[in-house]
Parts: sequence; structure tokens; C-alpha cells
Amino acid sequence: MKQSLLILFALLIIFTSCDSPDPYTGTYRGVIETQGGDLVFSLFIEKEGNDYQAKVVNGKEELYFSRVELTPDSFALSFEFFDSHLNGTFDEQGNMSGAWTRTFIQKNDSLAFSAEKGNESRYELTGTSNELFSGSWQTTFKGNGYEYKAMGYLYPEESGRLTGTFITEYGDFRFLEGSYYDSSFTLSVFDAAHAFLFEGNINQEDELEGKFWSRGNPNETFSASRGSHNLQDPLKIAGVESIGKDMEFNIQDINGEDLTADSDRFKNKPIILYVFGTWCPNCADQAELLREYAEIYKDTDLEIIGLAFEYTGDRERDIRQIREYKNRWEIPWTLSLGGITSKRVAANSLPFTDEVLSFPSTFFADRNHKIKAVHVGINGPATGKYYLQERERFKNKIDDILSDQ
Repeated sequence: MKQSLLILFALLIIFTSCDSPDPYTGTYRGVIETQGGDLVFSLFIEKEGNDYQAKVVNGKEELYFSRVELTPDSFALSFEFFDSHLNGTFDEQGNMSGAWTRTFIQKNDSLAFSAEKGNESRYELTGTSNELFSGSWQTTFKGNGYEYKAMGYLYPEESGRLTGTFITEYGDFRFLEGSYYDSSFTLSVFDAAHAFLFEGNINQEDELEGKFWSRGNPNETFSASRGSHNLQDPLKIAGVESIGKDMEFNIQDINGEDLTADSDRFKNKPIILYVFGTWCPNCADQAELLREYAEIYKDTDLEIIGLAFEYTGDRERDIRQIREYKNRWEIPWTLSLGGITSKRVAANSLPFTDEVLSFPSTFFADRNHKIKAVHVGINGPATGKYYLQERERFKNKIDDILSDQ
């Protein structure tokens, strides 16, 4: 009898534990408090076997945290390759509260973060249909004493959901997602490094106008009118003075080896040299593209060099971040620390160019190490057909420097 009761008790524990909901898994409505208001994103926690995974979703993009630590009282979710972290505590309902911190230009940048468990609504959707926003928008962003051009591409859905992106001549704003109601709209993205929030409306002249906040920075304004793509070709924006010059460099890779263009590793080989930052999601988009081409051209003698410019000036920390970047994107090519994050510093480190306008910027050199092309920025996967055009540009330039004798 006693043995039977013990068996029943054990079975009860097993079945009860199987039926008990996991305290962490599910959908969360994440909120980062910016100067412009609440920036909302979707956060998911999943379990595979005994391990938890967590991801942020922006439109078509799913970005997984590289480290997930959960206890009954606290959480630590990290994108270690961006040195970006969500930390805080759970309440009795399983909701999160804490902060988003990341390393940013020689300091830790922090904004308040919270997440409501079980709330699947990123933004309240009206269920109305409005094609006012649909299409291409020639856009101007203005800040304190500066302005720049962009192209906006917006895609409204009947549910009231709105997706899209803005493309500048130096990169794109990646996967934006939000909602619209009547003539007003909201768009946002949190991708571990970026925290962008857009709020705007269509005025009586059928023009977009609104405000844009980036992380904790003061806002910019933007205005836009309907029109076709009017941005410069990224191969023609800058670097004209570099064409035909020798690609000279004197670097030390992350393993401590000193390298020059005349080193045996690079002698008589075509080279792609690009400047980037591990803090830069647009640079990560380019890393994925280059990794694909490194695989496609692995049987050639093409060489790729990535020169990183980092936030802190702490060499040990910055090398560690470059290694995180290398592991995250499975990079087989040469990586080096170029210095502190600065376009001026980047330009001064490269004797063959007078300016670096964007991270990333990419230089293509033939077997004689003569520079054949300079590509500014990157249009990433969020830009659709423009990303396909970028891929074709890169392929054509790689073929060019491989074919030159």
C-alpha cells in the first residue's frame, strides 16, 4: 500500500510539472523609454531542451541574443557582439523592468526598459485600410545645423500595421515596424545597437512630416514628398581621388601579426579592404554579404581585410569585441583594430584616401594593389531590391579585381 502511494505521488509530480507553464517562455511587449516617448518592440523567450533562447523581432528580422540568463528574480539578455545588454528583474506576473545598456563612445549608454508578458501587440492596430502612406518618399532629415537626404519606403497593411525603412547615402535604418491611424503613423526598431523611433503624419499637401529619435539623442525632424529614388550610386559618392592609388597599409591583425600590402599573405593578390565598427548593424549586414562571397570565391586568391574602429580606446576590450564579431559572423578573413571610432581617424590611417564618409566603407584593389573602386555605406536586407543591387555591385567589383592581371 505504501509503495503504491509513493508511485502515485511520483506520477502526480511528473504530470503536474508537465502541465505547469514555463515561467519565462512567451511573448513580451518590450518598451525602451526614449526622449521621444516609448519605443516598442517584440521580444520572445523560447526553450529548447534545458536551454532558453530569446529573440527580438523587427518586421522580417529575427535577432537572437547571444547570452540568456534567467532566474526567478532577474534576467540578463545580451547581444555580446554589439556589447548591448538588457538587465533587470521580474515581478510576480512575470513582467520585466530594468535597463538597456551598451557601450557608446567611451561611456555606457543606458535607457529604462520594461516588458509586459503575454502582450503580443507591438502597437495598437486599428484594422483600417489606408494607402496614403504607400510608396516611395524623397526625404530630408534635419538636425541642429545639419541635414541629409534619404529615401523612405513604406508598406501599409489592412490591419493597420506599417513596415518599411529609410535609405540614406551611407546606409539604411533597417527593419522598421509600427502602425498607422488616419493620417498619423509610428515606426520603430530595436536591434541591439539601434533604437530608432519615428512619429509623423501626412499633411494636407500630401507630404510626410514628423520627428525622429535615435537612442537617447536629441530629435531630428523630417519631411518627405512622393518621388522616385534620387540617391547617389554608392560607388560614386566619394573616393574618386583614391582610384588608381596604391593600397598601402601597415596593420597588426588581432593575433598580433604585423602586416603590410607587401606581406607574403597579400603579394600579387586582389584585396577588399573595408572599415567598420563592431557596434554597427549596417556593418554586420555587410559582414554577412562578404561572408557569402568569401565562400563563393574561396577557390580564388581573393583577400579580404576588415579594419575596425571602436568606441572605447581600450585595446584589450576592443580586440575582444572584434573576436565576438568574428565568431558571430563566422569570418575567415584578416581583422585588425584601426583605432577609435572616428571617420577622421579612419581616413588618417589609410594613406590612399582623404576621407571616410561612412562605416562601412569598402576599397577594391587589383593584383597590383591599385584601387579600382570605393563603395560607401551599405543598403542591407531591409531595403529589398536595393540590397539585391548592392550584392550585384559587390560581385561585379570582385570579378573586376580578380580578372585584372
